[in-house]
Amino acid sequence: MGVRMKIYTGAMLLVTACGGAIEPKIWVDSPTIVTSVPESEMRQALDAWAVTGVLPTVELIPSDGEGASENGISEVYYGDPGVGTVTGNRRLALTQTWSKHGRYIEADIILDSEEDWSTGEARTGYYDLLSVLTHELGHFWGLVEESKNPEATMYGKTRQGETKKRDLEQEDIERIREIYP
Repeated sequence: MGVRMKIYTGAMLLVTACGGAIEPKIWVDSPTIVTSVPESEMRQALDAWAVTGVLPTVELIPSDGEGASENGISEVYYGDPGVGTVTGNRRLALTQTWSKHGRYIEADIILDSEEDWSTGEARTGYYDLLSVLTHELGHFWGLVEESKNPEATMYGKTRQGETKKRDLEQEDIERIREIYP
């Protein structure tokens, strides 16, 4: 049996449990995601990444339950994403991935259950669920927050009421095409 690595992609750098840098991982098969967030928002976030034309299709399965880590099932759910390793602040969301032999086998997206989330139109005082899901799906596909462009979906910061990260910038598309040629 191969070695599994737990990778936290919510931080600026990808580092393995043993402290070394890693090569980007990819999804080889079409993943399935079990989700307890609104399916319409998940579909729109997946569609934003589909414009790249290089990613596998994803099957969505609705769920009412809270996710569990490293169970072989990719999940999106509300929970406690913990504290950021770089900032020391509570995270808005976290994508945890597990891989084996350079291929993803599972990725869970945890959205902060203590935050106020909006769907549809932007709302003052609420984080835009679609923008955050689109960003976290970038981690799901293997991207890190290297962008210095605040307009890019994979830029590492967002604000309440901000909706511009719902759609990819050209930089996001080019970066994902480097991983999935």
